[in-house]
Amino acid sequence: GKAFSLREFGMFWAATPLKYWPRAPHELAELTADFSPNVEGIDWGDRRQEIVMIGCEMDREGISRVLDGCLLSDAEMQEYQEAAHSQPDLVRMDFSQSPPRPRRVTG
Repeated sequence: GKAFSLREFGMFWAATPLKYWPRAPHELAELTADFSPNVEGIDWGDRRQEIVMIGCEMDREGISRVLDGCLLSDAEMQEYQEAAHSQPDLVRMDFSQSPPRPRRVTG
């Protein structure tokens, strides 16, 4: 049968003070992998949405078409970016390190 689940998982790690981050190296490595490097001058940190669909004989193209229709327009994305500046990240990932390391944002 059909199932649907939607639940809050918590804040993005980029918005979480470092004092609340895990200390275990394997946990830190896993969470660091979720951060994306600065793309087109924008640092999204670990912000993203993931959708998982499991099923047989699903209409992949139809599902993609419907989901693509949900994407923000350029104007909506600009509005989001402006609003996001009112809640700046507390953590940024330093990709010059190997492995990348979280750094507290100052100033």
